[in-house]
Amino acid sequence: MACLRRRHYSPFGGFTPLLQHRPEHDPLREVIEVLERYRATGARTLVLSADSGLAGYDTRPTLDEHGWATLLANLNRIDM
Repeated sequence: MACLRRRHYSPFGGFTPLLQHRPEHDPLREVIEVLERYRATGARTLVLSADSGLAGYDTRPTLDEHGWATLLANLNRIDM
């Protein structure tokens, strides 16, 4: 924070990839942790992306109806 203050900068937020389409994974806990760090620094903008759960960006899962339903339900839960 001192480094930012010396340059008259302030924290803005950040990009947060989250695994959201798997029913066995609850992304809400991760969002809360990120937002707590934001609150501590004064950052206010959370940019979410859906993490595929796979290494790299060369492949991605094909979501079935249940995967889409899970992803959308998690986005609704995250939208606080």
